[in-house]
Amino acid sequence: MAMASALPLLLVSRPVSALPTVSGFRARRLALPPQPAAIAVPAATLSRKDGRREPLCTASCCSGSSAAAGTATAGGSGGSVQDWRLLAWYLMALDKNPVMTKAVTSAVLTLAGDLICQFIFSPIFIGVFMSLLVTLEGKPSLVVPKLKQEWSSSVMANWQLWIPFQFLNFYFVPQKLQVLVNLAADEECSVKPE
Repeated sequence: MAMASALPLLLVSRPVSALPTVSGFRARRLALPPQPAAIAVPAATLSRKDGRREPLCTASCCSGSSAAAGTATAGGSGGSVQDWRLLAWYLMALDKNPVMTKAVTSAVLTLAGDLICQFIFSPIFIGVFMSLLVTLEGKPSLVVPKLKQEWSSSVMANWQLWIPFQFLNFYFVPQKLQVLVNLAADEECSVKPE
C-alpha cells in the first residue's frame, strides 16, 4: 500500500543537475521514457512491402458501395477487402458498444462450445465408456449388444440432464462457483446407493 502511494512521487521528473553524485557516478532515478515522436502518416494509407502506399477502402460491411468490393489487399496477404467484411463489422460494433458486443460474443461462443460438447463429444464418449466398461468386465462379445440396447437411452438421459443444467448454471450461478456447482451435480448423478 505504501509503495502504491509513493509511486507518483518516484515518477515526477526532476532536473538531473540537482541529483547528488556518489564517488563520481550520478545517482539513478526512476523516470518515464520519453514520448515517441508523432508519426506523420495519413490515417487512410496502408504501407506496402515495396514501399508504395495505397488508399484503404473503409466501407462498411452493410454498404453496397463499390469501394467495399475493391481489389486492394490487406497487408499483402492476397485476400480482398471483401474477405474482411465480417471482421470490420465486428470491430466497428466493438468500438460502438463494447460491453454488449463482448456479452453477445461470449454467449455465442458458450452456446457453440456447449452444442459441440453435447452433440459431438458426449455421444462418442458415452459409447467409448460403455464399450470399455463391458470389455473390462471380461465380456467383450457383449459390447455391440450392450451399445445397441443402452447407448441411445444413455445419450438421451445425458441430454435431458446436462443441457438444462448447463444453461441454468451459466445463467444464474456466479462465475467463481460454476465449476463447483458442476462438480457437485456430477457427483450427485454419479454416486447412487445400492
